[in-house]
Amino acid sequence: VIQHTKDCKEKNRQCNICKQVIFLYWYHAKICMNQNCQVPYCTSLKFFIEKQWTTSLQADRLLMEAMMMQRETNIMLTQT
Repeated sequence: VIQHTKDCKEKNRQCNICKQVIFLYWYHAKICMNQNCQVPYCTSLKFFIEKQWTTSLQADRLLMEAMMMQRETNIMLTQT
């Protein structure tokens, strides 16, 4: 199966076998704690997952700040 992903001719690894292998790599990387993991792509996927998670947290924080500002504005408007 791993050899298939190396030899696959499908564009952008979109065949079902490649998709399954990529999913397994992704799932492994999400739970792997080994800094020197030998599973293919584990280190790079961990970096990507961490970056994606950080970006998501930043977006959540900005949304929360905007909601709090809106709430404060609404409170001030109702008090006047």
